[in-house]
Amino acid sequence: MLAMQSADSKDPADYKDHIMKVANAPGTKIGAGELAKGLEILRGGGDIDYVGASGVELIGPGEASGTYREVVMKGGKDTTVAFR
Repeated sequence: MLAMQSADSKDPADYKDHIMKVANAPGTKIGAGELAKGLEILRGGGDIDYVGASGVELIGPGEASGTYREVVMKGGKDTTVAFR
């Protein structure tokens, strides 16, 4: 959605080139649960850096730089499954 807003288009041919732009610095950091904030900044012509819950940077199609913790919720407790 953020790339669509950045491209001002719902056409994948238009917004595909905006994915890396909204997912990486520079720009206002947008965390998990801050979609509306990110859309508002883009609508106003600003730049965002969507860090989401993982905080990794996208470095290419399907590739990320950095690490994140994979967790599973069981019985009301989160358990670390792996670091990736």
